[in-house]
Amino acid sequence: MSENTEARGAQEALAAHGLQRKTPLPGWANRAAEFDARSFGVDAWPAAVWQHELSQGFATYVAYVESGASTAGLPTIAALGGVSHGVEAEILTIAVAASRRGSGLGSLLLEDLISVAREHDAEVIFLEVRAKDLQTQAFYGRHGFEGVGRRRRYYVDDDALIMRRDLRPEN
Repeated sequence: MSENTEARGAQEALAAHGLQRKTPLPGWANRAAEFDARSFGVDAWPAAVWQHELSQGFATYVAYVESGASTAGLPTIAALGGVSHGVEAEILTIAVAASRRGSGLGSLLLEDLISVAREHDAEVIFLEVRAKDLQTQAFYGRHGFEGVGRRRRYYVDDDALIMRRDLRPEN
């Protein structure tokens, strides 16, 4: 399947959910922090971190937003994720609004972020997930990630399992 066909398929899938793909700008920092807080609680990034992340060019952030819906001129976020650039990319954050979970948006966003990593010449991609969160680990496993290590006390109340996926073409 060509990249254009994949992109069209992703756009159609988002449209079926009433969503659009947007690149969040630094002015979205407060909205992103609010979304993050609802998704991650005490482990959420504050607005200052979002401001920094959305201002620098070492990562790409992707937001799936509700078509036409906005508050204070900013769209309503349904899913939000980010991936670093480089040979060894990292999923920096990924979350889907609670009301949208189980709809396939997480898979769509994860594959979108992996495509961005490939566009930036990534050969491998990493992420961290709560060691206690077996459901999310299984989700990443279905997308080709494997556990490769552990970060002690990475989260306020849990360790992180480091997961990896090889992006190099098979020979």
